[in-house]
Amino acid sequence: GPGKPESILKMTKKGKTLMMFVTVSGNPTEKETEEITSLWQGSLFNANYDVQRFIVGSDRAIFMLRDGSYAWEIKDFLVSQDRCAEVTLEGQMYPGK
Repeated sequence: GPGKPESILKMTKKGKTLMMFVTVSGNPTEKETEEITSLWQGSLFNANYDVQRFIVGSDRAIFMLRDGSYAWEIKDFLVSQDRCAEVTLEGQMYPGK
């Protein structure tokens, strides 16, 4: 993408809090979004990624990381999930599959 290479971005975000917006596909209710993103958070937790999750709309959640250098790995996981419509990270939009 445009701007800095990912490796440099990762370095600059190390140890810093970073937020990403995640949109769930298929016009979900807020309860469905809560359930789906909870599963994703659980998978990430099992892979040793410490992520906090906040529901911010019927189809949107914020995933907050204490160490932003992992953000791109988490983004790669999220966009590979069936119900992920898109992830927005550092002003870049990454579409789901």
